[in-house]
Amino acid sequence: MSRTLVPVTIKPHLIPFLYQHFKGETARINNKRVKSVIIDARTPFGKMIRFLAQKNHEKNRCDTTYSIFFSLEEFPRGRQYFGQFYKYKSGENSFLHFDQEAIEFINAELEDSLISSMMFFLLGWHQKDGDQGLSKGIQQFCVKYDLFEHGYDVAAVRRRFYRWLEKTDNLFPAG
Repeated sequence: MSRTLVPVTIKPHLIPFLYQHFKGETARINNKRVKSVIIDARTPFGKMIRFLAQKNHEKNRCDTTYSIFFSLEEFPRGRQYFGQFYKYKSGENSFLHFDQEAIEFINAELEDSLISSMMFFLLGWHQKDGDQGLSKGIQQFCVKYDLFEHGYDVAAVRRRFYRWLEKTDNLFPAG
């Protein structure tokens, strides 16, 4: 089954979160190692992506860039090999594209999902072990999603959590 790849620029700190929450595949396209994420169009996020994708009204130029990659899956009783054929779309001659507002909206939605996931994750740690649990939770979440690499720090996340907790005071009563 061939797929059309439509490029979208995602903020760097959201990429590990995206890869953790959606099935992905790694490929080599134009001598670059890339990981594609498969988003089911039946999910709310997938429906939003499909809604934001626009048809390119310009005539498609001739594009002869194709990529083939093979995948290896290991099972307890052996290996299974398969190959997939991709036609790479640069966005200049793609059937579908995203305008800048759509890309900003996608990034905002991913950011919102990341922050919501973080706050509920930290709420669990905080309710279990108090401030000590909160520190552990912040550490684990930031390591899992490589957030320390992108300027997140424990103190800032802690402040954000307490502000969020104040705003949602009636939803999560103490103990």
